[in-house]
Amino acid sequence: MNAHSTLRGYPNDRPRGNAVEDFISITNLQLLNVKDEGPTFQQHNAKGWPNLTLSIGQHLSNTTSWEVLEDVTFSDHSFIKIQLKIKVQSH
Repeated sequence: MNAHSTLRGYPNDRPRGNAVEDFISITNLQLLNVKDEGPTFQQHNAKGWPNLTLSIGQHLSNTTSWEVLEDVTFSDHSFIKIQLKIKVQSH
């Protein structure tokens, strides 16, 4: 996506990154990414955080585990492990 944003781990903001942040806010989406987990994209001379994990749900971001895995992917992009902790209420 090439939309740099300090919210996701990049060292600087760019206009496209700001536009993505605005879109997330306006549409009431939740960004589940954890920037301290490290980059989701790595090459020999570059790294980045282009992969977004978004959800609909006001409290889901507080009940979710998001992790960048170090498994071999045969790609420049890393696997992302997401665990949703959802309580199901019976009626």
